[in-house]
Amino acid sequence: MDIFELERDDFVCMDETRKNLPAVSRLAPYEVLWEGTDAQEAFRQYLAYREIGDREGYTPVFLADDWDCLLRESIFFAHEEKSFSPQKRQTAIEAAERYKIEHFYSHSFARLSLAWRRIRKEHKCRLYQSNRLTSGFGPCSFVLVKVATDHAWELPAYLPFCRNYGAPSLEQLIAILEAWKKNYGAQLLCIHFDMIQMIFDREGMDDEKYHNFAREIFCVQPDLVADYYLNFDNLVYNLKHGEQPVFLFYWV
Repeated sequence: MDIFELERDDFVCMDETRKNLPAVSRLAPYEVLWEGTDAQEAFRQYLAYREIGDREGYTPVFLADDWDCLLRESIFFAHEEKSFSPQKRQTAIEAAERYKIEHFYSHSFARLSLAWRRIRKEHKCRLYQSNRLTSGFGPCSFVLVKVATDHAWELPAYLPFCRNYGAPSLEQLIAILEAWKKNYGAQLLCIHFDMIQMIFDREGMDDEKYHNFAREIFCVQPDLVADYYLNFDNLVYNLKHGEQPVFLFYWV
């Protein structure tokens, strides 16, 4: 089946057509390092390949090939729109370099102050599945791909099939991830069809850094904190005490 000769029409979105698309490992234009369904083994493989990638100049990231094949559809349309072109990738990266991240945070703090007070309610903190690499969002195969950049924050430009259609924009997201990588060691871990999981470095984190990180996550993803973690304190609790240094991040 040649996916590039398929006509683009509404029928490609239908379930039966989507499931005829090739697996993510064949659709994504990157070398596959490992593939499997065991989340614990997947996490071990990720850590091993990330260490190798730090030496060799590449970044590993998981693509979750879900049973509903929704991520396959996203990658297919990215191919059709020629979103993998080096020119589009470079344009996004250059735009991110010009973006002033301080402006985004200062604007967000003011805009979200009322929402902050609304969700900062007393609530018994508990851990969620999002604090570890998991297929708990639905059965999937973890496909670990090798992306040829040692700048982990640039991954969204290399993975144009997962976009944030609201705020922040692609260049804003790259700029935010660059700041998070430098301040907290955070980077993309696994991309599901409608959300991602990120990993961060707990080494060197203290209470002040955990709260700063949580505030920044709140500025970028207020709906995540309100809908999933329920309140700000519970987000901090999950960052501190999660089984793995992993947190959830809405993508679309």
